[in-house]
Amino acid sequence: MRREILINVAPVETRIALIENAVPQQIYIDSKQQQSLVGNIYKAVVLRVMRGMQAAFLDIGDERSAFLHIDKMCVSDASLDIHQLLHPGQEILVQVLKDPVKNKGAQLTTDFSIATSHMVYKHSVSKLGISLQIKAESERQRLNAVMADILPMQDRPKKFSGSFILRTAAEGLTTEQLKWDLEHLYKILRDIENSNLQVAPCCLYSEPPLYQRVLVDLAGLDIDRILIDDDRDYSLLKDFADRALPNVKDCIAQYNDRAPLFELFHTEDELKLALESKVPLNCGGYLIVEETEAMTVVDVNTGSFVGSNNFQQTICQTNLEAVEALSRQIRLRNLSG
Repeated sequence: MRREILINVAPVETRIALIENAVPQQIYIDSKQQQSLVGNIYKAVVLRVMRGMQAAFLDIGDERSAFLHIDKMCVSDASLDIHQLLHPGQEILVQVLKDPVKNKGAQLTTDFSIATSHMVYKHSVSKLGISLQIKAESERQRLNAVMADILPMQDRPKKFSGSFILRTAAEGLTTEQLKWDLEHLYKILRDIENSNLQVAPCCLYSEPPLYQRVLVDLAGLDIDRILIDDDRDYSLLKDFADRALPNVKDCIAQYNDRAPLFELFHTEDELKLALESKVPLNCGGYLIVEETEAMTVVDVNTGSFVGSNNFQQTICQTNLEAVEALSRQIRLRNLSG
């Protein structure tokens, strides 16, 4: 399978598309006017504790109060009540799990998770973990031994007692590559610790640019080509890949053609389709995709397709096309989270 990544940088937004065998499969959009808060870490102030809901509302500096449920807190004693853990006016470090939606504020957790290309710091994890996708026992033992050697060498931030999970992309990495990731994570944690002296509410850590996050997430795939159409971000991306993702560094190229980058593989058409509720099928039928606050509903219609033999065959063919189309729509619209 041939995989390519297109990165289109515009003044108002950055758009990224994952192309598999010349067909757009995933599209990411980062609006510069409405930045996502997911992954950001804040020093927040508790506004109100609701014992009946075992939750609290917190001020993170956004216009809407954020929401923290006890299930999303790192608690040593599961029998503790929310009012024993939080009180109005208390300052606490939290990370955003879900962006604000309409009248609802952001959803929070105290179980911080910060990822690099090859490992993840997890606040609630007490010992080193390794991705289950790394199957070879010899490689798992080697990675354990490497991490056991380099972990004591680092200046560990006192407030962060969690541990690390090695991602699938860590398979086969050298000691120096793993050490770079570990040093990078510790630097982020030390910066958060030092910034904690600021007056709450305030943001202590913001997620890196979208193209970095996407490349980190897709690092385990075999990428054949990465095209980016902006001079400045091309240089930044090359520098980032040189440090963090050497396996994709040689795949990065600057796009200089006259035609817009998203005209390749009809990506622009797919993006417009992903924003509409009606999705046409090749047979003449169509899907209706409607997102509500609680669920996403998909209606399959035969439309102009009347079949040729019998009703059951008409329905079967429509449903077969609908399954294939919907699997792509789920990825394009990020419906699965």
